[in-house]
Amino acid sequence: MDGWMDDGWVMDGWMGGMDGWMGGWMSGERPVINTKTVDIDYLGTLPEGTFGKVYWHFLKDNNFSPDARRPVAFVDDPDLMYVMLRYRQCHDLVHVMTDMPPNMLGEVLVKWFEAVQTRLPMCYTTAFIWPFIRLGPKDREKYYKTYLTWALRSGWQAKFLMNVYFEHHWETDIDELRRQLNVEPAPVPLKRAKKKPAPK
Repeated sequence: MDGWMDDGWVMDGWMGGMDGWMGGWMSGERPVINTKTVDIDYLGTLPEGTFGKVYWHFLKDNNFSPDARRPVAFVDDPDLMYVMLRYRQCHDLVHVMTDMPPNMLGEVLVKWFEAVQTRLPMCYTTAFIWPFIRLGPKDREKYYKTYLTWALRSGWQAKFLMNVYFEHHWETDIDELRRQLNVEPAPVPLKRAKKKPAPK
């Protein structure tokens, strides 16, 4: 990781531009998202349609935990280490904000959104390669005809999501939060396919 972080344009975007992107975190509080810092049970008590309740549904429906995000390794700079940690911990929140399920098509589209916002090479690599090797014909058709241009446009137009103190918005209506952050809804909602019941 240190190798590509030494590239000039990456460092300019991440470190040189940090005052505009993550400046608040660099000089003060550095929030983290895990079950010690976020009361998941409380999120489940929030009204339907709030950001926190939608995030709670995302975790429960997919059997996810915010503790599952791996710690950052191979990064010596503490500021950059925190930025990478925040990126990983915000990934599920980007799914929630963009209303993308964690299936393969949803993951590819979220990677494009993140690539446009962060310029991380690993996001671009995944977004470029996965459609060819991980998407089936039907999903690939939807990807090109319906969703790709939306993901690029939405990532470009939205406010930089890693600079958002999401923990202060659990009670906010999610549609209002999307309007505040200029996150464009997908042209057609992409829902996770329900598993067929096992034959008896």
